[in-house]
Amino acid sequence: MAADGSTRAVVIVIGLEGYALRTAVRSANLTRGKRSWWQFIRHAKAPELPTILLEDAGAVTGLVTALIGVGLTALTGNAVFDGIGTFVIGPPHAVAAGPA
Repeated sequence: MAADGSTRAVVIVIGLEGYALRTAVRSANLTRGKRSWWQFIRHAKAPELPTILLEDAGAVTGLVTALIGVGLTALTGNAVFDGIGTFVIGPPHAVAAGPA
């Protein structure tokens, strides 16, 4: 599979978002203590760090899904994989955004 511009761009952004997620996890570990991730997210006194963690985790998940869709499209020449990836990414992001 030749890496076209779309695939390269998604890989670069995955790297940047992954670095941001790693940084947020390291910061959270300093304040999380022995609490589980779920307890930390639900009961954090300052909501900024759990919000950043969830946003970064959602972004990395969505980007990996996009990479799979774009990669399969580049590999097969069938754009339906890109469309499927888009539909898979959409609902979790809509749920994460919450009610308007």
